Amino acid sequence: MSANRIDDDAGHTTLDARERSYLRTRLSSTPPILQLADGLIAVAVCIGMVVASPELHGFWSIFGFGVMALIMLLFALHLHGEQTALRADLEQGVKRWREGRIHDRTQTEDSESGAVGYRVYVAIDGDPDTLMDFPIPQDCYEAIAQGDRVRIAYAPKSGLLLDLIDGSYEFAAVSSRA
Repeated sequence: MSANRIDDDAGHTTLDARERSYLRTRLSSTPPILQLADGLIAVAVCIGMVVASPELHGFWSIFGFGVMALIMLLFALHLHGEQTALRADLEQGVKRWREGRIHDRTQTEDSESGAVGYRVYVAIDGDPDTLMDFPIPQDCYEAIAQGDRVRIAYAPKSGLLLDLIDGSYEFAAVSSRA
């Protein structure tokens, strides 16, 4: 049994210093509430522009600015949720271990930039209807196969993959361990 195990039933272990550092690198320097406030200000500016300019009172202008305002608000809410979850993971200081099977793995290519992205979908033991998906690097994508039994560790609130163990292959988001 690991020395840092704190709850065997839930599969939680404490984050080590490198994992904490990794999560901190993903934090924005702007507090989540300010990110949300910035989004709300941008929405208010859009609405203000429409209200203050009579030439923008046509249906398509209002529709266009409404869509822009909605997109800005959704983006602000997404950033707020993502950053709040990261901060909660750091405050909680644990990662969750689960076991399952590789349900699928995908490779997508951006048609404009040519950048390739890889994802893995894991069916969790005891709850086969629950699929967890994570972005992974190319070497991890090439080392795993559909149907493989895996053990994963992730930050429970943000859902960031920290470890994936498939037989003798181990992927760690934090590349070097002490």
